[in-house]
Amino acid sequence: METSISFYGGVEEVGGNKILVSTRETSIMLDFGLSYQSRRKFFSDPFIIPRDVETLMKLGIVPNIPEMYSETIKKPFSVLFLSHAHRDHTGHIGLLRKDIPIYAGEASINILKALNEVSRKSIESDIHGKTLKSFHTGDVIKLDDLEITPIHVDHSIPGSYGFIIKTPEGSIAYTGDFRMHGPKFGMTEDFIRKMKDQQIDVLITEHTNMLDGIVSSEKEVEEKISEITRSCEGLVIGDFAIADIDRYNSFYNAAMENGRQLVITPKRAVVLSSLKNDKKINVRVEDTLVLMKEKSRVYSWEKKVFKEWKSIEPEEVSKKQKEFLVLIPQVEMQQIFKISPIPGSVFIFSSSEPFNEELEIDYDKLINWLDAMGVPMYTVHVSGHIMPIHLKKVIREIRPKKVIPIHGENPELLKKYVGDFNVQVEIPKVGSKVFLG
Repeated sequence: METSISFYGGVEEVGGNKILVSTRETSIMLDFGLSYQSRRKFFSDPFIIPRDVETLMKLGIVPNIPEMYSETIKKPFSVLFLSHAHRDHTGHIGLLRKDIPIYAGEASINILKALNEVSRKSIESDIHGKTLKSFHTGDVIKLDDLEITPIHVDHSIPGSYGFIIKTPEGSIAYTGDFRMHGPKFGMTEDFIRKMKDQQIDVLITEHTNMLDGIVSSEKEVEEKISEITRSCEGLVIGDFAIADIDRYNSFYNAAMENGRQLVITPKRAVVLSSLKNDKKINVRVEDTLVLMKEKSRVYSWEKKVFKEWKSIEPEEVSKKQKEFLVLIPQVEMQQIFKISPIPGSVFIFSSSEPFNEELEIDYDKLINWLDAMGVPMYTVHVSGHIMPIHLKKVIREIRPKKVIPIHGENPELLKKYVGDFNVQVEIPKVGSKVFLG
């Protein structure tokens, strides 16, 4: 038994996935995500931030394996494969040594570059100098005695993939984050069919929604946003994860249906610009405006945005509030405060996850801002993660010999839930190894 799977993150928590697959000849890493759970114990952006990888290793936030970060000794793995661009899967790639190439879907690479351009520089996520290589569905990437096949899946961000990995001792499937109730569920079905064809020995799967399943769809979300917008007598304000393009399109459609113009921030404009030429994603930006910022310093990337996009001053939004739907994050809520929402305005919070996996907010402060402005809040969302019934169906259909639940807090519950199947469920620990063969 020479093929092993080691788990350095994503164990009994939502996100922070770091999975090492090793054979006699090579090793690869699947995702290198940020663990919100462990990081929040010690750090709080932007005032208390990590300044060196040694501290992160000592605190147990990243694997205590110096050769992952220093180029002075042998590489611990040859390639990093990213399932998608959410921070809980990519948030620590900036720490890795630069001679480890990073493979990801084309949309994921575009999103990572866009976020890197507009975000505060961080040792954790800075991709400057990294070697980024793109793949597409069905590509077979051969590395010594491994064959890695990425297959697209539906999730709450474009460019999401699962992987099928052929090793000398059997096949491994890694779901990344996926769902079957989203608008592109057919992509997940492609992945399931491919897994069925490959005779999977070990399935490494997310199980995020074991206690948080909400039956809904993006179409229902759009209809609810449109209904709220239609009934609103003032300004409509919205917030959701910056790279959730399905949700952006839902807000865009709701605005158009109700005779309002969509207004976004410069940062969101940069992300949309990075994807708007991808015909597979279908980003709609016609007539979308960018909100001007009230500050003395304008960054070079912001100047580029204001040159490429039509913009609007906050004062104009304030004068004609019933004509606009503004998408703005909590960190820029002061801009909305200065716009002074009129009575009858509403805020639609549409984070893709209730546990805030992809969108960092301080809920109490958000409520205080809304209370100060006299703006009530509606919560409208649909999960980016697979529902329990669908997950059981996946396991039933592909019949793996072993299931390893990650990216979730209830692995024992999943083990009992599929207890009527002839399948072994192995719950990993941080640093533990599972062997094939």
